[in-house]
Formats: sequence, structure tokens, C-alpha cells
Amino acid sequence: MPLPATPASSPIAAAAPPARTRADFSDLLPPGAAGVVLFDGYCRLCDRSVQFVIDRDRRRVFRFAPSQSPGAAPFLARCGLGSAPGTIVFIERDAWSVRSTAAIRMARRLGFPWSLAAIGLIVPAPLRDVGYRVVARNRLRWFGQRDTCRIPTAEEAGQFL
Repeated sequence: MPLPATPASSPIAAAAPPARTRADFSDLLPPGAAGVVLFDGYCRLCDRSVQFVIDRDRRRVFRFAPSQSPGAAPFLARCGLGSAPGTIVFIERDAWSVRSTAAIRMARRLGFPWSLAAIGLIVPAPLRDVGYRVVARNRLRWFGQRDTCRIPTAEEAGQFL
């Protein structure tokens, strides 16, 4: 499925949101989902990261949507992030998070040994995000860009919004 044109730049709004923000998403989360992962549908690194999570999500509690897709729109609107935030967004029932905090909170739900990443939360988000921002800024150049979003396999289809 083709995605809309890539914006010239897709930074998070002028003032970056905090690493984690409280909000109620219980009405938007699909039944059985512990969280929704919004990712850049054009980015090959993001696609590989989604595949990594899918392969390790034994309980199938994650749902996924490219940030540019209609399935992501209600979540992004509630977060106030616009149509293409340029970062990973992890939405849980009672909060949403971005950047390294999102990645760590997702890893916590994958079980052992990935849940050990939670220890990273003791490091302040601005320090953790230094490395995240370097990779995010260069991800399309280093890992490439897709012209279309990934097509989930029949087994994965129920996990995508």
C-alpha cells in the first residue's frame, strides 16, 4: 500500500514533547492490545525494529501502525503530534511515550531478557535521547527509505491497524 509523500522534514512539533505523557487511550486501544506502536512507515530501520518486536511478542499484545497511515491518525491527534512525528511513539492505556522511553517501555512488555532494558529508565531521558536523536536524524541515509509501507503477512495482519 503506497504511503503519502514524505514530508521534507518530519520533526516533532517545535517544542519536543516530554519522554512520557499521561493520557487516556482506553477508548482507542483495540481489544487485547497492551500498546500501539506508531513508526515511520518509510524507514527501513523502523520496519526492522517492528519486525524485531513482532518476532518477540509471544503474547501478541502489540499493535502497529505507520505514522503516516489512517490507523495512526486518532492516536497522533490525541497526542498532539501531527501526522508524521519523525520518532517512534508507544501508546499504552494510560500514557504515551516517545524516543528512547518508548523503546524501553516496549521492551519491558516483551519479557525476559528484553525486559531488563527497563533499567535504562534510571538514566534521565534527555541523556538517553542523545544517541537516539543521532540515529533518528540519520536513519534514512544509513538504513534506506521505502517507497511503500510493509505488507504484513497473513499471520501478522491482525496486529496492524
